[in-house]
Amino acid sequence: MITDARIAHPTVSVRRLCALHDVSWSWYVHRLGRDVLDRDQPLAEDIEAVVLKWSGYGDRRVTHELARRGRPANHKRVLRVMRERRLILLRCRGGGVQSDGQWRLT
Repeated sequence: MITDARIAHPTVSVRRLCALHDVSWSWYVHRLGRDVLDRDQPLAEDIEAVVLKWSGYGDRRVTHELARRGRPANHKRVLRVMRERRLILLRCRGGGVQSDGQWRLT
């Protein structure tokens, strides 16, 4: 019944449909045979689009860019999703050799 309602009303959340049908969300998920629905998938897709366009952006800049695009999200959630999906920026901050090591004292 909820599966049919999801097809008929794709914009309504599963939790809301469960409440309307007077069943618990956990029962519905258990009945589907899944442990947890991936709630972060749409956010992860938006984050990936931002990271692909601007590879130098970290989690805070990605959060602000998502807000500019009309998809506000908590910075801690964005950081968690970026870590789980391995979208975190890895910076090499090591410096190069600044001298050849041939010091002459006179």
